[in-house]
Amino acid sequence: MKTFLKIGLIVFIIGIVGSIGFGIWAYPELKKEEEVVDKSYTYEQDAYEGIHLEFSNQAVEMKKSTDGKIHIDFIHEKHEEVTVVDTGSTLTISVTSTWWDQFINSSLINFNDWFVARKATIQLPESLYKVYIKTTNGGFTVNGVDTESMELRTTNGIIMVENSHSDSFLLKTSNGAIVLTNVEAVNIKGDSSNGRLTFTNLTAEVINAETSNGNIILDVINSPKLVTTTSNGTITGTNITSNDMKFNTSNGAINLTVKGLFEDYKVKTKTSNGNVKINEAEYGNATYHDTKIPYLEAMTSNGNVKITFEN
Repeated sequence: MKTFLKIGLIVFIIGIVGSIGFGIWAYPELKKEEEVVDKSYTYEQDAYEGIHLEFSNQAVEMKKSTDGKIHIDFIHEKHEEVTVVDTGSTLTISVTSTWWDQFINSSLINFNDWFVARKATIQLPESLYKVYIKTTNGGFTVNGVDTESMELRTTNGIIMVENSHSDSFLLKTSNGAIVLTNVEAVNIKGDSSNGRLTFTNLTAEVINAETSNGNIILDVINSPKLVTTTSNGTITGTNITSNDMKFNTSNGAINLTVKGLFEDYKVKTKTSNGNVKINEAEYGNATYHDTKIPYLEAMTSNGNVKITFEN
């Protein structure tokens, strides 16, 4: 029986190696059969108020335009259909394919993914737009972009935004991290499943950070309202300035450094199978200074809670 399994494993490995070798040798012919198509669109700065883009299996890079125009560049496979809709105020571009096309054009090893980088590049001028972009199996990188609103959605991809401003950020991913650096907004909402959230140097009126099975890391946060929620992850916050803070996790520790005085805050703490320390002193599961208005809530199960107040 063991000999049979060994022979089967050897045959399987030989088959995989042979397939890879054949793919590399035959790639020019394979590419003819399933070639990729380059698409490029350019529009004047004030042509639209909103931009709606939908891709699949493609990373997305968004950056500031160098010539004051809107540029949208991407590649797609031949069987995929590109639809462009112009409503006058909103530009919509979507790349789609039917399930049947996906089935007959898919394989165990997709050699196009080896030789061709699937990335869409979006360049936006300084005019403010309502931006919605959705992709699958690819991440987002955004740098130096100012918008009226920005909604980014992906699966199996990281979302990274830096040096950018928007009235509203809505960032959602599954199986990916969300990383924000040097961002200003009115509202920021980061939502991930099975991904880490890292927010550094953020200023906003409301910040909502939510994930599952991931840590939340905050540094230099200035927001009147801050809500963080995770499960099976730790919450670490330093240099936090806020009058309404909620930190909730399960099976993880909470470690915070907050600007202000402990005596000025209503503080609610709770943990199971852990201890509570405020300014290095031992506390418990209770609400302190319940007549105060500024609020801090730190609640977990199976983890320690440590809060340090600094002037």
